[in-house]
Amino acid sequence: LVLLKSMGIERGGVSTFSQLSVAVQQQLTAAVARQQQKYRKIFYQGHAQRSPWIYNTVKMGTWGTDYARRAYWAVWGLGANLVEDATYGVSQLDSQLQALHGDNQYRLHFDADDMPPANAFWSLTNYDIEGYLEVNSENRYSLGSNHNLHYNSDGSVDMILSHRSPAQADINWVPTPKGEFKTLLRLYWPKNEALNGGWSIPPLEKIP
Repeated sequence: LVLLKSMGIERGGVSTFSQLSVAVQQQLTAAVARQQQKYRKIFYQGHAQRSPWIYNTVKMGTWGTDYARRAYWAVWGLGANLVEDATYGVSQLDSQLQALHGDNQYRLHFDADDMPPANAFWSLTNYDIEGYLEVNSENRYSLGSNHNLHYNSDGSVDMILSHRSPAQADINWVPTPKGEFKTLLRLYWPKNEALNGGWSIPPLEKIP
């Protein structure tokens, strides 16, 4: 309240933005633009990532008075799923913390006893660096447990990410954009271990 009062915004005072002084309007407009730029930088720059995956289990959609976090997510979309309904792992980096690129081929390996813990299903989707899907020859934009996956003899699963079709057959290929890209692992109706830190996403290994 003290901060708002210092800018000429008082309870029972102005009711619209246009009623503020020009100086205050300019200050608030510049602050919004500056904060949006900061949020976009965090979102788009892969080097801000400190580990092979960013996996959020912090409460979503129930913001309370955490206005900063609410504002950050509002840049990308109004509202959010509850983590009890869906959790998301996102990565722009491989196991060596190098940017993912469509010229390369990557493997995401899940052991038979370490599949993504989802009560409903899980899926993997690749996006360009701006967060958009890119047209591919297979017309395939996600792949996961709700599809007919190929399992290895030991029950494990390898998800292959690349722009060009891999030479080998009987694989789980998720086409990627041509240039740098990001990948999203979604868990729908995640199990407890996906929410309490008991499970982590394996890193994406670049295939030589």
